[in-house]
Amino acid sequence: LDDAAIITLSSALVPQDTLVNIAVDDDDVQEIIVSANTLAITEGGTQALSVRLAYDPVIGALVNLQSSDTGAADVDISPLTFNSTNYDQVQTVVVSAIQDMDTADEVVRLTLSSTVGTSSVTVTVNVDDDDVQRLILTPAAVAMQEGTTATVTVQLAFDPLGTVSVNLASSDTNALVGSVPSVQF
Repeated sequence: LDDAAIITLSSALVPQDTLVNIAVDDDDVQEIIVSANTLAITEGGTQALSVRLAYDPVIGALVNLQSSDTGAADVDISPLTFNSTNYDQVQTVVVSAIQDMDTADEVVRLTLSSTVGTSSVTVTVNVDDDDVQRLILTPAAVAMQEGTTATVTVQLAFDPLGTVSVNLASSDTNALVGSVPSVQF
């Protein structure tokens, strides 16, 4: 915030006071201050992020928070409102790592930007996926008579990150043989 002042110079020996106008050019640049530039959250979990401004915004300011992938990580509140009375007090945002149906870790960029002309701030959110791939067999167990056939459906519990091959092998090929040697997903 620019400021101005008047300095009065006076002396008993000089009959008239001299006034000097002083203009102060404020060179402070508003900044968004965050408690961390990187967060590590396990999928399904949350972590707090504190946000404040460096200087009094005078006219008030909104800080918007935007996730680069709301399907992987998102915030509970946006925008944050700052003014002359609360700019230096932290406001807490809860960042949530969203539960998904794959086994991939995600990296999400949380961008904080303001209406008061500050540079945006990026917080990196590393989401550690908690899913472990497994096979789902339907039915889970089969009882059958000699000479008959049965069908077992094989599927993956989560979306695969690439091609997954499942080999089928019998512990006793005289008693049981699969119809295909492997399946791919």
